[in-house]
Amino acid sequence: MNTPLVYKETQIFHILIIFMMAFLAGFVALLNFGTGTYVSFNSLLGVIVLFVGIIALFFNFTIKIDEAFLTLSFGIGLIKVKYPLKNITAQTITQEKIPGWIGLGIRLAPGGRLVYNTKPGKAVCFNTFTGKLRVCIVSNTPDALENILKERSAL
Repeated sequence: MNTPLVYKETQIFHILIIFMMAFLAGFVALLNFGTGTYVSFNSLLGVIVLFVGIIALFFNFTIKIDEAFLTLSFGIGLIKVKYPLKNITAQTITQEKIPGWIGLGIRLAPGGRLVYNTKPGKAVCFNTFTGKLRVCIVSNTPDALENILKERSAL
């Protein structure tokens, strides 16, 4: 049985979708028209399936908090991580600015930070009892996310 959600936020990964579609269109145009030789249907289909698969895995980023867990997932949910709220140290929950040069997606950033984002911006960061990494989650509503994590995490 699913426990009721306390917080949910979904971010669409616009940059990835636009980049992948433009790259795919350019790739198809270059292969079919730029070289004068045509590519087999199977090769073209393989590239399209690869790009659609990448988009399906990463097209959005969802942050969910229920009674016991903070769950972060990308795309259709194959890439997912759960942090037990009891393992989050409340005293370490802060907001930090994540610059654009860090990158997008799931990144290991300088200072031992594990960053989850679809865009640069304000992140809610915390330490866990079990890990040495500092987890940072870029959010559209960082104040609300920070408050809920502080209320629900271990003291």
